[in-house]
Amino acid sequence: MPVETEPVPRAPEMSTRAMVLLGSVMTVGVGLVLGLTLLVGGGSSAGKLEAGAAGTVPQITGFTSNKATSELASRKLAVGGVIQVPSSLPAGQVVRTSPKIGSQVGEGTPILLYVSAGTGGAGGSGKVTVPYLIGVQAPAAQTVARQLGLRLEFTGGGRVTGQDPEPGTSVDRGTAIQVTLQ
Repeated sequence: MPVETEPVPRAPEMSTRAMVLLGSVMTVGVGLVLGLTLLVGGGSSAGKLEAGAAGTVPQITGFTSNKATSELASRKLAVGGVIQVPSSLPAGQVVRTSPKIGSQVGEGTPILLYVSAGTGGAGGSGKVTVPYLIGVQAPAAQTVARQLGLRLEFTGGGRVTGQDPEPGTSVDRGTAIQVTLQ
């Protein structure tokens, strides 16, 4: 006499619609992680405090963009860009930074300067302070130089490993900075 067994319950199968939705959510999640990794510097030490690191973003609110660039260069921090914004501060003065003033940062971390809009901002004529570009990718270095009124002449490819004149040096707007890449 054969013994009857009950069928083993199977887990419900996922519908095609559910699989597509799950796959889409996972793709967006991976894209966000990769995007943020690229934004903050990926595998480099940018943004991480290490032994001998720069320390904190200095108090540069109210400084001219030149003075702020010089202060960042003296601490081996890169200028990540100069963005002009409406402000009650005189034209050309730093309104805020990103990362925020006082944030813990590592050497070479790009600091975005938000500068009061007007004729004294990043444009105009006169002297400009050479920014710290060591560790910055060539396209980002080019963008910062252009925003400050400087030209870059590259040797090699990749990240900036050397520059002449040195960061913090005052030069005429339009000066060519020799940049070595690796």
